[in-house]
Amino acid sequence: MVKNFDNHTLFILTRNRPQWIEYSLNFYANFRYTGTILIADDSEDAEFEKSSEIVKKFKSQLKIKHIQGKGRDLSTRKKRYCMTRYYAVQEIDTDYYSQTGDDDIFFTPEL
Repeated sequence: MVKNFDNHTLFILTRNRPQWIEYSLNFYANFRYTGTILIADDSEDAEFEKSSEIVKKFKSQLKIKHIQGKGRDLSTRKKRYCMTRYYAVQEIDTDYYSQTGDDDIFFTPEL
């Protein structure tokens, strides 16, 4: 049974790992996830472009917002994470959200 997640955003932070974005989006497409997927991407330019191409392949099946992280140019991982997360959370326009890593495929039926 496919559940309705129209009022839910799945929030994913990533950096330089387009292969994991593809694995995750493939899972959510197969699951027929109906909520929004927000990908906040701190990747370097070349990797961001690879991820963007992957996201385009799934746009017909999933509601995806793929944004470039505001912290992408900061020097440390913690600073990048905090800055990107702070601005990306403001993009969420649903009542509910869950956050997961790019390599932690969230088993959505357990929401």
